[in-house]
Amino acid sequence: MVLIKDDGSGKRTNLTWSGFDDERPQWGLDGKMMYWLNNRQGMKNLSRGSQTDVYAMFFDPRAWDRSQLSKEDFELRQEMEKKDSASKKPPSYPS
Repeated sequence: MVLIKDDGSGKRTNLTWSGFDDERPQWGLDGKMMYWLNNRQGMKNLSRGSQTDVYAMFFDPRAWDRSQLSKEDFELRQEMEKKDSASKKPPSYPS
């Protein structure tokens, strides 16, 4: 799987270095990660193809850390972020 600039300039960057089939790449988390299908670990059958697994690559360390949270820790993090965003709102003045 290769990453190139949208105008075609610059170097091509091989992201997966895989000799297997990389298929259907998709961006996720607003460009902070991508995921794709690959048959590297899947059972291979010469007459019927192979099984694929989903792989992901994170480009933002904070997004990776967030993806590794347990369900309880994730919910706690969401609550804390809601409180932080509420405290950052500018005060409303009467009109």
